Amino acid sequence: MKASNRENRPTVIVIKLGILAGLVIAAVTVAYLAKNTIGRSKTADVLGADVKSGVVDSTGQAIDSAKKAATDTVDWVNKTTSDVLSQSTQSVTDYVFNNTVGNLLKQFDKLPQQQQETIRQAICR
Repeated sequence: MKASNRENRPTVIVIKLGILAGLVIAAVTVAYLAKNTIGRSKTADVLGADVKSGVVDSTGQAIDSAKKAATDTVDWVNKTTSDVLSQSTQSVTDYVFNNTVGNLLKQFDKLPQQQQETIRQAICR
C-alpha cells in the first residue's frame, strides 16, 4: 500500500499544479480582455459623452439661473433706489418750501393790510 500512495503522489501534484496554472492563466486572460474591452468600448464612450453632456447642461442651466437671479436683483435694487430717491426729493422739497416760503407767507400775513397791498402790487408788475 505504501508503494501505491507514493506512485499516486507525483500524479496528484502534477494535476494540482496544472489546475492552478490553468486558473492563473485564465484569470490573467480575463483581466487583460476586461481591461482592453472596457477601456476602448464604444458604449463606454457614448455613456461617458452622455454623462458629460448632462453635466454641461446642468451647469449651463445653473449659470443661466444665477444670471437671471442677479439681473432680477439688480433691477429690484435700481427700482428701490429710484423710489427712495424720488420720495427723498419730494420730502426735501416739501421741507424747504415749508421752512422758507411758508415762513415768508406767515410773516406776510402778519403785515398790515396796506403793506400787503403794496407788496402784491410790486410782485404783480
